Amino acid sequence: MQLAILPNVIESAAKRHEPSLLVNYLMKLARSVNSNLHSLRVKDQPKDYAETRLVFFFFFFFQIIITIITFFFFIQVFLKSIREALGIGIRILGLPPLDRM
Repeated sequence: MQLAILPNVIESAAKRHEPSLLVNYLMKLARSVNSNLHSLRVKDQPKDYAETRLVFFFFFFFQIIITIITFFFFIQVFLKSIREALGIGIRILGLPPLDRM
């Protein structure tokens, strides 16, 4: 499962109004992580295996963290764009925009 497709999944779910697309993606990702954790045990393994598996998990979880940070950045930019679009539309209508709701 590719972590990099998260923004595409979010966009597709939003365009199609199907949040289940995001839920299914997240479930598959969680299953993948869970199965890897069980099949690539570190505890009670020979040192060679344990070290190699720890490096694998470090890079795997590092990629997850980068994806999550990218997702939150995308959401912030998306929400800012929506706020600006609503402000422009409200001003065109001659109404004062709200600062807070």
